[in-house]
Amino acid sequence: LRRAMGNAVGVECVDRDKHDEECKKLKLLEEEVARLKDRLSERIRRSPSPATAALLDSRRLGDLLCEGTSSHWLNQLLRHLWPSISKFVEQKLRDVVEPAVQQAVPWALKGIHFEKIDFGSTPVQFQNMSLKPYEYQTADEGEIQGLQLTMDMVYKGDATIFLSAVGGVKIGVSDIQLSDRMVVEMPQLLPHPPFLFGFSIYFPNPPKIEMDWRGLANMLDLKEFKVLQNMARNIVQKQICNAVVLPNRISVVLDRTSTLSVFWLKRPHPDGVLAVTVVQARRLMVGDPSWIPGRPGTSDPYVQVMLGSQEFKTATVKKTLEPVWKDQKFEFLVDVADEQDLILEVFDEDMVGEHDFLGAATIPVRELIDRRGTNFWRPLADPNGKCRELGSEIQLHSSWRLVCLDYDLAQTAARARSEDPSCEVFVGVYAASGLPPVGPQGAYWLEVAAEGLAPQASKHVQALVDPAAVDGAAAAAQAHKVMQLIRAGVEEEVISDVLDIPVGVVQACQKERQPNMDRCPSARIADHHAAALMATKRVTITWEQGFVFLLRDPRQAAVTFKLFTDVKADGEFHKGSSRAVGEATYAVQQLVDHPKNTDDVELDVEMPGDGSAAAAT
Repeated sequence: LRRAMGNAVGVECVDRDKHDEECKKLKLLEEEVARLKDRLSERIRRSPSPATAALLDSRRLGDLLCEGTSSHWLNQLLRHLWPSISKFVEQKLRDVVEPAVQQAVPWALKGIHFEKIDFGSTPVQFQNMSLKPYEYQTADEGEIQGLQLTMDMVYKGDATIFLSAVGGVKIGVSDIQLSDRMVVEMPQLLPHPPFLFGFSIYFPNPPKIEMDWRGLANMLDLKEFKVLQNMARNIVQKQICNAVVLPNRISVVLDRTSTLSVFWLKRPHPDGVLAVTVVQARRLMVGDPSWIPGRPGTSDPYVQVMLGSQEFKTATVKKTLEPVWKDQKFEFLVDVADEQDLILEVFDEDMVGEHDFLGAATIPVRELIDRRGTNFWRPLADPNGKCRELGSEIQLHSSWRLVCLDYDLAQTAARARSEDPSCEVFVGVYAASGLPPVGPQGAYWLEVAAEGLAPQASKHVQALVDPAAVDGAAAAAQAHKVMQLIRAGVEEEVISDVLDIPVGVVQACQKERQPNMDRCPSARIADHHAAALMATKRVTITWEQGFVFLLRDPRQAAVTFKLFTDVKADGEFHKGSSRAVGEATYAVQQLVDHPKNTDDVELDVEMPGDGSAAAAT
């Protein structure tokens, strides 16, 4: 109607003498439209409609924009990027997953490797996208405003992967399916380009993975192949969890000039701590049938308890279908209470071979919070419906504590004496500087520990000197000066003082001196000299990695940092070959007394091996 009126108003009267009546009607219509516009404007001003109010409310603008928004544009973009994404994932499978599979397979499958990896032409698809604002609490900046984009990620592609084992045995994997809810967080909006401080991507829960096996892995019902199937699925899921399942996430900082903390992106504080106690189970399936006629079968049940990428295992109760566990309490850091689920899987432990699956249960964290303080039963399920037929159940008890950033509460918690953790300590490691390079196959990594808790390891970062850091022409000129002084019989220490270079560099050039030095190519001397200069350089290793510890008595606790070097062998780093090269300590008491309970420090890392010192921030 409004469009029709607008069009009518725009009609031009060409001959007002002949169409006088029509022109009068149009004039009246124009006046009526003007009155309607005035009344409508006044009504909007006095009482905006819900849609208009949402438009005027900047905090709800994201909901309005993405309500019913199609993900077609994103899926089209992924279709064009899929060839590049496929190459990246293929390289990750060869570099990360293949070595893990080779280490875990039984002896009959040693030497297994990826022969062919083809992710086809069907890319990942996203569905049910929604955008909403959210608030994030920080210790130093208070509450900050951000945006959260959630979507369902579904991959049902035409990928085909072939593995080859000893003797030319080929094992195929096809019809790979991967799906779950994905979240993109943008924790701080900026008033200038790029308008976002950065973004992080994560799965609240481990994604569901399905795959079909081809070749001998599917044709032969061999125990080794069954083990391989489950092991390969578990390894892939473990690598995904380590990379992008909470509390892990992929983070990208867009504005490095900002003073905001990178840990708002890379390791934000959790919502709270969920304690789950596995109490008992009843009417479980038989995992160990009896070989004696008339005697019932039994099981040796235990429970794997998972939340995000955090995983715990209960003790095993021998020979029972009605197990009762004692003191099996596990504490989980919950990052997003409204999105995460607790997953329980019950197994029958076997001395040899794969453990038998007895059932599973998935419980939303929000339900565990609502049921806190009480014991409750939860039914178990399995693909064949056996658990439902038997009425298998598991009993749990849960408790919940919020994480509050409050100075007064921190003082109270620090003075309390409790068997339960009283506070969360976050340690964000930015970088370590002043470190010597460890070669093209070497890397540094960090071990962080607190109050006797299990240490947490950082990622490996290679420590290489950029060849551009050494000027080749300057190195050649300086090498020529060194050789002239050596021929003149000047002592090494004097050359070092005069030219202001390390003695080791002079000694390296001295080793090049031969009886026919005059005929020795100068390029070789310059290259050797440049290599010696590079060995004296110091590098900075950047981690930007966060660690969280739950402490019972923060006033008596200390955070220790141990620096290690490692050398890559067979394409990967082996912790057994690591060498400790430095250590630093920070007393948590300083953090308790510090305003806002936040402290940025630079710690000296003592490196007794070469008498030098590095600095960690």
